Amino acid sequence: MSGLRVAAYGCGGMQRGLLGGLKGCGGGELVAAIDSDLNAAQRMAEELGGQPFTSFQAALEVADFDSVFVATPGFLHADNVVEAFKAGKHVFCEKPMAFTVADCDRMIAAGEAAGKKLMVGHVLRYLPVFQKMLDLVESGEYGTPYAAEITRTWEGWGGSHRSWRDLKTQAGGILYEVSIHELDFMRCLMGNAVRVSAEQRRTGVVPADYNDVVQVAVGFERGQGVMTALLSSALGYYDGRVWLTEGFFWFDMSQGTLVLKKRGGEQQKLSTADFSADYEPGVQREVREFVEAVLEDKPCAIPGSEGRANIEVCEAADLSAEIGRAACRERV
Repeated sequence: MSGLRVAAYGCGGMQRGLLGGLKGCGGGELVAAIDSDLNAAQRMAEELGGQPFTSFQAALEVADFDSVFVATPGFLHADNVVEAFKAGKHVFCEKPMAFTVADCDRMIAAGEAAGKKLMVGHVLRYLPVFQKMLDLVESGEYGTPYAAEITRTWEGWGGSHRSWRDLKTQAGGILYEVSIHELDFMRCLMGNAVRVSAEQRRTGVVPADYNDVVQVAVGFERGQGVMTALLSSALGYYDGRVWLTEGFFWFDMSQGTLVLKKRGGEQQKLSTADFSADYEPGVQREVREFVEAVLEDKPCAIPGSEGRANIEVCEAADLSAEIGRAACRERV
């Protein structure tokens, strides 16, 4: 086949991004748009092609597809992915992979039993400023990362978001719905988590029914990191620092800058706009890599094991906040 025939499971904004990536890389076509909201499915089908359906089973009976893009709310991911695997389809699953390690294991096992691919959409590692830092780490010219801290805050959370994002039962909370991106990036820098400590608080300032202030300290295999996230800030802000044995990175997404400094050298301040064109759009890249994994029968760039490792950190952070001390994972 020349490309994937895709069923879109969930027809919101994230799915539109994935399908835009599919079109951008020329990797296939949309043949089925699936959403419990028929209007949403119809709009996507009219805009991007395919037929609208209100259930996966209905689509399965009519449409011919080989892959499923799962971009439903997080609480549905595990069941949606397992359902797709049982039907013999390859799956690209948006983050978070699931809300528990047990569900991640269930998803991975279903994919293995079906002999089909599973890729998880941790796109932040592919965005220009983060990919630039990872490339510099790989080059070795700044040495080895040993510490990082990232702060991400929102002003006016809830105003432009669908209501499901405000419900812990459906969004999982700030760690799963949002901050899993930053945790994933720190894992890319310093390996899997060994120990996790967390504090969480609910201010009541935003409509979310879960803790909207979270601070997590993680001991990784090769370093340590601190992540702070707030939905209740009076100012939206996003920056971070990475310390390396031979240098330092400081990114400021709010200002669009990346500061680099080698030990004993001069500080460089780059505009992210200056190097963004050097990188393939992140969503397009992750979709392209999934398409290539399926068509060329090679491993996925971000397999289920990567998604599971991130959920492991989130689950440990929730446990730490509950018991008031660090949580250590048996696996590491």
